[in-house]
Amino acid sequence: MILVLFGTNRFPFERLARAVEGLAAQGPEEIVVQLGYTDYCPRGTRCFHFLPREELRSLVRRADIVIAHGGFATLGDCLELGKRIVAVPRKNELGENADSGRGQEEIVRRLEQDGRLVGVFDMEELPAAVEKARRLNLGRERDSDIPRLVLEFVQTVYATGGGTRKNGRP
Repeated sequence: MILVLFGTNRFPFERLARAVEGLAAQGPEEIVVQLGYTDYCPRGTRCFHFLPREELRSLVRRADIVIAHGGFATLGDCLELGKRIVAVPRKNELGENADSGRGQEEIVRRLEQDGRLVGVFDMEELPAAVEKARRLNLGRERDSDIPRLVLEFVQTVYATGGGTRKNGRP
């Protein structure tokens, strides 16, 4: 099963939805999509908007491949669970995100450089990226500090009400 995670960002991510629809048309593999605030459900997939965290983590555990936006929390969970990840960063200029910079793109590029996931920066690359992710060597994830560091960062942000750390700095 391929699980697609749009996250909980309040902006739609229709660009990814349409690319997933193309992926679904290529084969019989089950594709489950967590749409978040995106209204468009790709044909050939099973969609839902939101699930409780533990139900979503259960789906992540079952997935062979996770296609995800480039958010810290989602990528941290997938890394922690040792999943093969294809990450598609949201783009501010397309109205998909409203962060203060290019945070999703930066983290995806860095984790891809470290061999932890496959990044997609052009939607036409999605099918090839899924195949590349199937060949990722996941042996290093168990020894990596990256999942723990990402999760600690996210927990700190959430614990302080978002955006600032306990010391008051962004």
